[in-house]
Amino acid sequence: MTRIAFIAGEAPDAPLRIGEPIAKVDSEPGDSTPLGTRGVVLASHDVRGFSPTNKARNGLGTRDVDFFYFVEWADKPGLPIGVADWKIGPA
Repeated sequence: MTRIAFIAGEAPDAPLRIGEPIAKVDSEPGDSTPLGTRGVVLASHDVRGFSPTNKARNGLGTRDVDFFYFVEWADKPGLPIGVADWKIGPA
């Protein structure tokens, strides 16, 4: 049996809460999830204290990222996907 792990937790002031329905609202080259795809928030993490260099090194890109989320997309059930805050919004 394959097990998928992600870092659980909820940032106290994250705008999107665990269990909240979301949609993909923005993208960058190489993203595999199409705009408009729906999903649900599994976890949130505050990354405002990370330096821009540290964010880029850890896969958060060079855009301003305040929160990093783990989500479950409707078309990929059971697979937690990490996503930057600017790519998702309330559904």
